[in-house]
Amino acid sequence: MQDGALLLVAFNDAASGYHYNLPGGGIEPGEGVVAALEREVREETGVTAAVGHLLCAWEYVPTVAYAPYGPQAKLTLLFACTITAGTPALPTAPDPHQVGVVWLPLADLPTAPLLPPPTGVLLRVLQDGAAASGFFSV
Repeated sequence: MQDGALLLVAFNDAASGYHYNLPGGGIEPGEGVVAALEREVREETGVTAAVGHLLCAWEYVPTVAYAPYGPQAKLTLLFACTITAGTPALPTAPDPHQVGVVWLPLADLPTAPLLPPPTGVLLRVLQDGAAASGFFSV
């Protein structure tokens, strides 16, 4: 986050249409969580980021959520990060269906096409900048 806005990655695909995701992704074998986040942010947004404290964690369980985001279970860790170098831009080799990198004002987040959709806990964490008490599911 910077100046009241959240850095997001924009996608456009047949399944979900135009939508945003938080920068991030999977951990490669032998890679730690912080190193994976630094790499994914650099690959998806073109910036170097310092990873700060853990804000919250949530799980996606397809059998509970009726699989709207695919069949694979996921654990998402949301960290506070600070840009230390670079300017956000679409990378030269973007992820499939990635169409941009945008700053979205936090005031627009409740109605933005963020996937998964922002819940009350996520909105509170982002708006307050404080760690959530616990864990939630989507």
